Parts: sequence; structure tokens; C-alpha cells
Amino acid sequence: MNLYWLSSLLILITNTLLSVFLLSKSKDSKISRLWGCVCITALIWGVGGMMYSHAPFNDPKTALFWWKISYISVIFTPIFYSHFVFSLLKIKRKFFLTTIYLLGAVSLFLVWYKDSCFFLKGVRFVFDEFYWVDPLKEFNPVFLIFYFGFFWVLLGYCFFLLIIAYKNSKGLVRDQLKYFIFGSLIGWLGPEGDFLVAFKIDIYPFTNFLIALYPVI
Repeated sequence: MNLYWLSSLLILITNTLLSVFLLSKSKDSKISRLWGCVCITALIWGVGGMMYSHAPFNDPKTALFWWKISYISVIFTPIFYSHFVFSLLKIKRKFFLTTIYLLGAVSLFLVWYKDSCFFLKGVRFVFDEFYWVDPLKEFNPVFLIFYFGFFWVLLGYCFFLLIIAYKNSKGLVRDQLKYFIFGSLIGWLGPEGDFLVAFKIDIYPFTNFLIALYPVI
């Protein structure tokens, strides 16, 4: 066991508890179901993290397999989050949402197609502890387009909409948006820190703990 494995376990626990609560208590609420989906994809990240961070040193194929599982979360968490934000703010973007779901499906296909040769490209051993995905083993435009498109453009657009809504709101709604924006910032700093290692900036991914913290907020 290592600290990264522990952070992944906490992600699994907190997101499982919140997803069960949301899906059992708010069956008729679309935004609650959507946030439940965000939590489910986040807990998949927790499960994957526990497994690839515990893979044997001589078994990179097992680590890569669990990284592929983890990328279900990496791909679809920002999509479900965006869908939630649009529903929360009552913004209709049917064509936009359809497009990002299709792009997510294409991205997931590329992750699994021919041993990830178009997307993940393998793993490397880091921090003398576990295998980390290595999408930039060689120049990888597909991964770069995905990362900047989903984790900067898409999420940036969502935060822009939330901040505009916060400025134009009052009372309880304003307070709700304030805590939601704060929790979202905490939660998304987690994977952004994890991506540093994928870009070969080998800073230990302590930010993974933040993904476990945001459900509490």
C-alpha cells in the first residue's frame, strides 16, 4: 500500500456514499441523477487507481489494463459534470451535449483500440512505487487534443457559466452556487495535478486526495 492507493480508496468511499445517497433519495430529480453519474465516474477512478497503483513491478500489462478502466472516468466525468452544470443553470445545449457525448465515445474507443496505440501508448514506473500512464511516450496529438479540449476548454466554459450565474443570483441560490463552485475547484484540482505526471512532470500526485474531499464540501 502507498499514499496514492490510500487516496484512491478514499475517492471510492466518499463518491460511493454520495452517489448512493443521490440516486436513492432523488430518483425524480434530473440534476441529482446527473450528479450521481459524476460521482459514479469518479469512484471508477478510485477503483482503477487502487488497482494500477498496486500492480506488480513486473506486470505493466495489468497496470495498463486498469489505466484503461480509469480512463472511463477521465473521459466521462467532465462530460457528466458539464451536463449537470447546464441542467443546474437551466441552459439548453442539446446539440453541444450530443457532440461532447459522441466525442467521449470516440475517445473511449481510441483508449481500447489496438492496445491504446492512439491514446495512452503504455505505462512507466514512477516514484519507485507504481506504473503511471505514459501518453507522451512519443508525440500524441490525439491525447493533447482530448486533454486541452475536455479539461481546459470544456471545464473552463462550465466555470464561466457558473461564475456568471453566481454574479446574477441572490440569497440561497447565490450561497449554493458559491459552495458548488468552491467544491468544484477543489475537485478538479485533483485530476489536473495527476495530469502533471502524464506530462512527465514527476511531482507526487498528492492532489488525488482532493477528489475524495470535494463530495464532503
